[in-house]
Amino acid sequence: MKINSIVDKPFNVVFVDDEVEALTLIKHTLKLEIHAGKINILTFSSGEECLEYLNENQADLMVFFTDIKMPLMDGFTLMEKVRELHPHVDMFFISAYDLQDYKVRANQMGAKGYFTKPINLKAIQAIINSYF
Repeated sequence: MKINSIVDKPFNVVFVDDEVEALTLIKHTLKLEIHAGKINILTFSSGEECLEYLNENQADLMVFFTDIKMPLMDGFTLMEKVRELHPHVDMFFISAYDLQDYKVRANQMGAKGYFTKPINLKAIQAIINSYF
């Protein structure tokens, strides 16, 4: 779905990763899309922080990327909770572990993609740009 054909405002892209450096790299990679007003990047260093924000704020038309292995709440649990609030969100998982169990579970949850670290930033950028 081409999101900008539906609305004239930027849409929200969410990234959740306990590695702050990864979040900084994502923001830097997508700076042209951000400055052009195509997207808003919402970054969180924990699932709890992300859920708190989503529960308190109206965030529409999201594309959601989350790390899987994080302290307190893993990415799978986070996505189950996010799907309760946003059942049609396009989700992508990121992991340092290239484990078949993770890939199977991500697929069963309806993930649009699964990336292993180090993240292919150009692939992430291409996915986001496919929404305009």
